[in-house]
Amino acid sequence: MDIIEFRIDDSHFAPKSPLDEKVDIYINGRNLLDEIAQCERLSNLQYHDSDHISQYIGLNPLDFYHKMFWALEQERCNADIYYDIQSGDNEAKINATMLCSRNAVAWVDIKNTGTDYGYMSNLGYVFEKDQFERAVVRVVMHISDYESYNYYERYEDNIQKMVEEIVKDLKQIPSGMAPEDYMLDGYAWEEYALQMGEGESIYWEKYSSMLYNMCHKVLDKYDSYEKELMHLKKAIIYDDMDISDCDSALDEARNEIIQDIYGKVLNEAENDYSEREDYYNRRFDYDEDEEDDYEDVK
Repeated sequence: MDIIEFRIDDSHFAPKSPLDEKVDIYINGRNLLDEIAQCERLSNLQYHDSDHISQYIGLNPLDFYHKMFWALEQERCNADIYYDIQSGDNEAKINATMLCSRNAVAWVDIKNTGTDYGYMSNLGYVFEKDQFERAVVRVVMHISDYESYNYYERYEDNIQKMVEEIVKDLKQIPSGMAPEDYMLDGYAWEEYALQMGEGESIYWEKYSSMLYNMCHKVLDKYDSYEKELMHLKKAIIYDDMDISDCDSALDEARNEIIQDIYGKVLNEAENDYSEREDYYNRRFDYDEDEEDDYEDVK
């Protein structure tokens, strides 16, 4: 089978992030762009009596990673692999029909989408799926190693934004998950803060489930690239997860991210209780029988 390799090219820019770099594709040790140039030159001679060839550039590593792992989940799809530098609008591009089975990945029908005669009929490749996935993982590893991209700061900033959004929502949701004579007559946020300060109530499972749902929803709202960046950070840089199986690693990373959001929201609630303990003590309203029930549950 053919052997594919993805190399990071920063010669076009003075890179400050993975967005400034490009992925070059080598198959069996040869730059795929050289093969494409030869095919395009022959095609132009045949149809236009010209040996003109377009200038192409690879996708940035984040875009490439996102597209390749999406494509690996499909049985058949079109995968963009290069953009035409001169087009300026990314309309003209090179893509390949990507076929995936359990053990193999094939690239066929490689073509320039900006022309009617862009098929490069003599280009077609078949790779072992495991080898192809490992090649893509190396791109992921490169992204994670880009120290100047400040992944830690980006991750923490994004987590904090989501925490603040959840706290804001909780401060607008009326209380009501516990009996009226047990918890506060106010907003859900105060009920979380109260339980962080005084201890979890017998109704905590409801509160916990609601908060987890909010964490999932706020993460799903984030732009896909931002979300992937956070997943990569959590999966590779800080938790040293095994990414030989990227799908399961990212699933595990998502769960870790949800736990981070969840924990930080509760930390905010505990801090709010500490800062306003007198306020909460004045408003804490439950009877002794309810407290005894709670102690029995604990």
